[in-house]
Amino acid sequence: MKLGKTKWVYLRFIPYEFKGVEEYLDSMALKGWKLEKIRGEFLKFKKIEPAKLKYTVDVIDEIAFIDGENTEISMEYREYCNMVGWEFICEKDKIQVYCREFSENSIPIHTEDRERFEIIKKASKKYVFASLMVILFLIFVIYKITLDGSFLARNMDLFSVVSISVITITYISEIIYYISWNLKAKTSLRNGDEICYPSLKKIKIKLQNYMSITLIISLVIYMGKINSYYIKTTVFMCLMYSVPYIVRKFINKSDGNNIKRRSLYMETMIYAFFIGVVVIIIVFSSGLMNYKYSSNKVLSNKIEAITVEDLGYKIKNEQNTNIEENSSIFADNIFYHVESNAGFMGYTLFRSEYKWAVDYKLKSEFNMLKKLSRKFNEDISYKEVETEYSKDGITIYSNKYGNSLIIVSDNIYLDIGCWDEDMINSDILKIVLDKIFKVKSA
Repeated sequence: MKLGKTKWVYLRFIPYEFKGVEEYLDSMALKGWKLEKIRGEFLKFKKIEPAKLKYTVDVIDEIAFIDGENTEISMEYREYCNMVGWEFICEKDKIQVYCREFSENSIPIHTEDRERFEIIKKASKKYVFASLMVILFLIFVIYKITLDGSFLARNMDLFSVVSISVITITYISEIIYYISWNLKAKTSLRNGDEICYPSLKKIKIKLQNYMSITLIISLVIYMGKINSYYIKTTVFMCLMYSVPYIVRKFINKSDGNNIKRRSLYMETMIYAFFIGVVVIIIVFSSGLMNYKYSSNKVLSNKIEAITVEDLGYKIKNEQNTNIEENSSIFADNIFYHVESNAGFMGYTLFRSEYKWAVDYKLKSEFNMLKKLSRKFNEDISYKEVETEYSKDGITIYSNKYGNSLIIVSDNIYLDIGCWDEDMINSDILKIVLDKIFKVKSA
């Protein structure tokens, strides 16, 4: 992203990819952009006259995340580098970045040897472990989104699943590449060969920019359908990400050496963890931060559906009417819940041209019912009912009370419940089959 004489580039890299980062920074200098600082996973460049610069990216494993910037170790190392002609640019955790005008005779800061390999490998493992934690979290997010098959009827959810999946695959590929490099490097050491560190191709830069833009769009779209769950989750994620940095900032202002600061940091983070757990429990279990939104009160008729009036009843309380309609490239979905003069009536109507989508919706619902049965130690499952409609490709499942049915065809899933009605033998079933499934009863 370019803003006047400043340019921001999203770039994730693991310490063992330092040579590729050096190549990228060299190429940016030739285009008239000099690195100014690194903030998180973003590189900030400032506009300069195109120049042939030589960058070097070094890793100091003795520096911990807790230490922050300008530690005693980094300052001593910086002084040495300045003495041999290297200009300090910026630092990020264990990573130090220097540059100088290109010269064939410039003195390198570091040499390629076993000791350096061990430092790079050790530092990289910590980043890889962090990536693994991110992967587990992203997989959990995908699982939560796809838990209900109705997500197939929401383009927002579909886009989010694809975006998060791309990012997850990228993180996984990074771990695989690191393991592969580590094995090859160890083989090179045994054979006395020079260790080859990976280059960072331009396509990777472009891919990561695409990933960041995709993720941002996903978040914006998600917040477009705002409710208490999304607000709470967003706040929780922001706190989880920012607290370690906030604590580090205050700890680094305190007196004492790095050992004392690290001890104080760990103690503070333990207290912050327990306080955070208490706050999260209170927020998620109470009405705090709930966003009250009004649901639709009438159907839009964009999707053919059924109303309580079609069943011969009238709406008793419009305040208790909740209707949500969604359409995507794969399916349409309606959630309908009203209070009528005979009690509550509600249904979920899922339509798709693809049989696999309906099958997925049905499977997800049955899986949810199994979990709820185990949770409440009560059988709330649905059993298939033999009916005359099977010849029309209609399968009907009923709960043990008979007042809630799941009706499925190749292209339609309907989960409907009507107060205390015996739905199998009621006119409601006939009306639903006629209007929704276009099947006439005998």
